[in-house]
Amino acid sequence: MHNNKIIIANQKPAIRLGFNIEVTNPLGYNVLVDFYIQKKGCNESIEILDKKSLRSIKKFCERWAKRENEKINSPFLIYNETVKAINKSTILDKIFTDSDGGY
Repeated sequence: MHNNKIIIANQKPAIRLGFNIEVTNPLGYNVLVDFYIQKKGCNESIEILDKKSLRSIKKFCERWAKRENEKINSPFLIYNETVKAINKSTILDKIFTDSDGGY
């Protein structure tokens, strides 16, 4: 009995779309923080808000755009779509059996 893996290379990978926010002006960070406070931060304690970084707030806004399909309308922000392959190939596990031990 032999264990072999067959890779099917011609199958298209499934993709996951997301967003990367490009901040074009320092005022864009103000817009991101306002959005974050409205959507999530208003329910958080001052201690938690005090520990938030601009990077984590920006990531929240990117995930929000993907999940809720809601983007911030601002001349200081550009939403760039990102595409990721989530299964680069499909692997089929096959066990070949032959009475004389060969393939």
